[in-house]
Amino acid sequence: ISLLSTQALSCHDFFKLIPDSVNTPELKLPMEEEKKFPFIDQFIKNSIFHTGKKIIIDGLRVEYDDGFGLIRASNTSPYLILRFEGLTTEALTRIQNEFRKNLLNLAPKLLSLPF
Repeated sequence: ISLLSTQALSCHDFFKLIPDSVNTPELKLPMEEEKKFPFIDQFIKNSIFHTGKKIIIDGLRVEYDDGFGLIRASNTSPYLILRFEGLTTEALTRIQNEFRKNLLNLAPKLLSLPF
């Protein structure tokens, strides 16, 4: 609010300056309760992301200049949770493909990916 109060622009015009992004809803990948946390640990250890910055708090988030990908174990249900965002559809697809490649390298027969 303090930032908006210093602008000569209306709220509408100010928010138009913020780039739109393309994102997914929360995606759920079923996984047995006892397997999901060890799977995330193995994914963090074995995944290769050449251009993104890895953040390993509560799962793995990989940040790129044009978006991010996230995978973590749900604390309340038998799922892995994934989210993706890109500044463009192409960026979103590229980020999803990097995660897909790493997931399938780790567990090619185990996973039916929701993206």
